[in-house]
Amino acid sequence: MDEGPSALKIPSPEELGLGTAKVTANDPIDWSMVERRMDQLGVTGYQMQKAEDGFRFSIEIRGKTVIGRGASKAAAVRSAFAQVG
Repeated sequence: MDEGPSALKIPSPEELGLGTAKVTANDPIDWSMVERRMDQLGVTGYQMQKAEDGFRFSIEIRGKTVIGRGASKAAAVRSAFAQVG
């Protein structure tokens, strides 16, 4: 008697090791790479601010402000860059 195919179980992100990395305010950031990326994007200004919940990195690009937030400076920069491609 055939019971049909068995159910597939898709692993959670945690089981795959995703989303478990702890980010700290002391994450290293390579500012030369950040500046190179900002040049490529045509950024005309930027600012990093310490906030109660981490950091806020804002960039001026094509006449608008893009804001990235994160637990570390690096995370805030990545968040801003992800919004502009």
